[in-house]
Amino acid sequence: MTGQNVTECIGGSRTVTFDDLGSRYHTHCDPRLNASQSLEMAFIIAERLRKRRMASSPLYTNQLGSIPSMGL
Repeated sequence: MTGQNVTECIGGSRTVTFDDLGSRYHTHCDPRLNASQSLEMAFIIAERLRKRRMASSPLYTNQLGSIPSMGL
């Protein structure tokens, strides 16, 4: 991860493509996610962890074993 506006990994909401990689590829080792890609990845991981925690925790499940509506 870097705060620089790099194009070292494809994808993300800004749609960095394979053709864009050369425009701002600064690293000489492993490619880094730019700030936007890093934030997107953090939100995706957080959402997956939240869903996993809700599905496996008895606090979040009712007697039938389903996840109750939390209004989120």
